[in-house]
Amino acid sequence: MNLEPATLTIERSGRTIQIAPQGEPLDRAESAVWTRLSLYHVGRQSAIPIPRLAEEMGIPAREMHDILKSLLVHHGLPVVSACTRGTSPSPDTCHPSPGLGVYVATCASDVRAYVAQLRSRFRRMYPTYRAAKRLMPLFRGDQENLFAV
Repeated sequence: MNLEPATLTIERSGRTIQIAPQGEPLDRAESAVWTRLSLYHVGRQSAIPIPRLAEEMGIPAREMHDILKSLLVHHGLPVVSACTRGTSPSPDTCHPSPGLGVYVATCASDVRAYVAQLRSRFRRMYPTYRAAKRLMPLFRGDQENLFAV
């Protein structure tokens, strides 16, 4: 059985872009998810909500999140997500009706939108991170669980 993942070819502005996994080989689950995305969910207009993708593929939602992260972080694949649904195309998007969910990015505006989404999420989470980090001195040297019954 050939488990080689799909190579995606995108034609954009007279250029041909070949997208294939980088680094270590994909495992069976990563390969299955990448193949599904590269065949059916290319471009934001074809985005699929992560819970639906997980259900359709028979993969637990938490594991699906880990697989999607691995495809981007460890294999360099342009798997991104959109957490807001666009109502009309903006001048900086290459898709007529942006969708909601995960998809394979096909243009710079897809990646810019994803980076902006991550930046926004980081800005919301950073104050919580700092507050939690300030608690650390309270528990220095403590090896016991203060909340044990």
